Amino acid sequence: MMNMRRYRKSLALLSLLVCSATGRAVAAQPAPLQLIGVSAIARDGGPNGVPVGGVSGIDYDPQARRWYMISDDRSEHGAARFWAADIAYGLGKPPVLTRMQVFSLHIEDGRTFPEPGHGREASDAESIRFDSGNGALVWSSEGDARDGFGPAVRRMTIAGAPIAKLTLPSVFRFDPAARGGPRSNLSIEGLTFTRHGHVLWLSLEAPLIRDGPIASRESGADVRFTAVDPRSGALLHQYAYHLEPIGPAPQDRLADNGVSEILAIDNSHFLVIERSGVQQNDKEFLFRPRLFCASTRAATPVGELASLHDAHVRPMPKRLVFDFTTVTAPRIDNVEGMTWGPDLANGHRSLLFVTDNDFSTKRPPTQLIAFDASAHSAQAFARAFCPR
Repeated sequence: MMNMRRYRKSLALLSLLVCSATGRAVAAQPAPLQLIGVSAIARDGGPNGVPVGGVSGIDYDPQARRWYMISDDRSEHGAARFWAADIAYGLGKPPVLTRMQVFSLHIEDGRTFPEPGHGREASDAESIRFDSGNGALVWSSEGDARDGFGPAVRRMTIAGAPIAKLTLPSVFRFDPAARGGPRSNLSIEGLTFTRHGHVLWLSLEAPLIRDGPIASRESGADVRFTAVDPRSGALLHQYAYHLEPIGPAPQDRLADNGVSEILAIDNSHFLVIERSGVQQNDKEFLFRPRLFCASTRAATPVGELASLHDAHVRPMPKRLVFDFTTVTAPRIDNVEGMTWGPDLANGHRSLLFVTDNDFSTKRPPTQLIAFDASAHSAQAFARAFCPR
């Protein structure tokens, strides 16, 4: 097996990469998705005067034809919340949002989440998924390190009533002394279901503290993808996923790269959004989102490893599917959510992405980005776009 340090070599920012089953990187062109269109949701486009922004997750219920979106607003621009929405698009027809309902997020005792700094847990919601098995919603929060709360995954009704908080594996336990566990504001970003809702996968934005440093301009980083029981939170499987380096960026500017969302194609293949950002002169960030396909089939299980740092494991092989910077009009902002949408008139599957603009007035408003996935089934998509 290959030492993970081999994956931490410098890569040019504009290189297009594909990983073979051995994990060794070779140059290749990604198989393109077909852009249907991009539309914007204005900050004041939501119901009840509650601003739309910070949208970090999206999912689709095909039976009800209803979409769910969640905001990472920490009750600073309104109560921590999610929306149920009607969105329509098709071949040659960009996404159109026709209806939104807003719902507050609740702690298990029924109270809404406060702003940070009040001694109670604040919400930092990052992903939302519809559980077709029981009609509930599952959502993740990166936690509230300021008040001593770690990342969390919760179940709720489609109207936001709390059901339960999962007991996550101990590896996700927050350590106030920062000797281990997840990093503050860099923890559970992604969720997705496999095996018809019987397995829930969690993705970290950045490595656990004991797993090594975060991605740098020259080196990538290794994050854990974890499968848990969606009712109990018990650990089922865990694999390492290798992040790309940030690439060229001025040393006097903030810059990062992390996993912002995952989406199951089948039981072993996942779409992964890697989103890098570089601070600009106006202190805002310019983002480069990229979509990869990764597979667990050739990866080494790491659930029993206390640390990935210098470990001899094989990460999930991956392949670049789409670079969002190739869409130039309009420029795509910070892509944080994705879901499968309805089938298109040509029989192909569709994908819908959403951006998180952090309520900034200097960046584009929330964007909905629809694609023709150029395949009639999950199996065909995996064959076309994923490592073998």
